[in-house]
Amino acid sequence: MGETPLLIVADTPGGAACAATAAEAAGARVVAIVAPGEAEAALAARPGIGVVWVDLDGDGGAALDRLLDRIDAGARSGGLSAIVSVVPALLDPVFARVGAGPVDLLCNPSPAERAAALGIALIGRRRSRVADGDARDVARLKALSAEVARIAGALAEMSGDPAIDGWGAPNPAVPEFAADARALDATAIRGMIRERRLRGRFFDAAMFGEPAWDMLLDLMAAQIEGKRVSVSSLCIAAAVPATTALRAIGMLTEAGLFERRPDPDDARRVLITLTSRAQAAMSAYLAARADLK
Repeated sequence: MGETPLLIVADTPGGAACAATAAEAAGARVVAIVAPGEAEAALAARPGIGVVWVDLDGDGGAALDRLLDRIDAGARSGGLSAIVSVVPALLDPVFARVGAGPVDLLCNPSPAERAAALGIALIGRRRSRVADGDARDVARLKALSAEVARIAGALAEMSGDPAIDGWGAPNPAVPEFAADARALDATAIRGMIRERRLRGRFFDAAMFGEPAWDMLLDLMAAQIEGKRVSVSSLCIAAAVPATTALRAIGMLTEAGLFERRPDPDDARRVLITLTSRAQAAMSAYLAARADLK
């Protein structure tokens, strides 16, 4: 791994130091540390760069968008692997540029997550799924993947859609499910979310982490309320570290349960919604739940 040239792009000395520490832990060979405004020139001057680490604390506007587009294009072409680490305030504009591609997007990552993401990038993978770092991180990511597959399968069974099997595309031939109007109560769904949060007052919240289900509930409630949901808002709803939530969003999108839509009021932001099949399955679940009462 140490032979792969690594370019660090950071807009603060602290960010550059964190990236350099992760590089040392992963055995990477850092060829340069530059500011975002110097990154494109650095990439052009060093065509052999294999991995780019971008650490961002501030919004560079249009210039930052151009840099992220350049890095995203390089990652999509297979010319380089890229990791972008951001603070929560930058989640929406950065996700809008790189969230749908192979760039590994982290938010306030721990040292273990930084080293793990970089280690995976250095061995040629496009996205970080499970890392060899902190054992708790490994267990959490494995559980997240299993949870997404389980929920996708359960929702497929409820909606009668055999195509949603965890990774398949929705089947347009399956008719829409007509939900019981009693079940479509956003207040009740918000109450379900509050009940789930209540457990954290009495037990270790990590014992019950189910970000995929929390996000499904939040998006269903928002749909009924007619509200838009941004990536940053959905990460908060997940009630887990933002990097874990981002991975869950990616997997649920691949599973055919989430879809990205442009924000009509902000070109630098995308919205997350349930797909029609996920909506139908959630309606079926809520109707079945209402029948239990």
